[in-house]
Amino acid sequence: MLINRKKSKKKNKKEQQLDMELSHSKFELFYKLRRFAKNVEKQFTAIPIWRNALMWIAVSSTIGISIIVTLMVNRHYNDLPPDIPIIYDTFNERWISYSKVFLFAVPLSILVVGLLNIHILKKVYYMNKKLTLMICGLMTIAFIFEFIAINEVIDISIY
Repeated sequence: MLINRKKSKKKNKKEQQLDMELSHSKFELFYKLRRFAKNVEKQFTAIPIWRNALMWIAVSSTIGISIIVTLMVNRHYNDLPPDIPIIYDTFNERWISYSKVFLFAVPLSILVVGLLNIHILKKVYYMNKKLTLMICGLMTIAFIFEFIAINEVIDISIY
């Protein structure tokens, strides 16, 4: 027995959906953020690299030092001369000067290099855990030295 089936026409969205709005709780955004935080927490506790203190120190130093350097450059920006001597050329025995806008690239480079390094360390962690931890420590020390260097450059340029 053959059944005569009519082909259904494709309806647009207005025809498919009723004109009733769904009621949402006032706290729906809060609940979404809480679910997101729980998912992130599950991911961080499931991966062993995040249980290590050196990894957290590297992440916090990357973000913290980049914020501190940005605030420091903003604070002293008007006091700085237009060209700042940053690199000493030993061959020609003179300082190479850069524009003071270049100082805003430093915190950005700290942040990009730090986060890229952390991403690479997550991939390498299972192959060589000791190397990963050593790089986390060295990365933190290097960013602290970079912070000290930028602080000295700004102090020398102002006075």
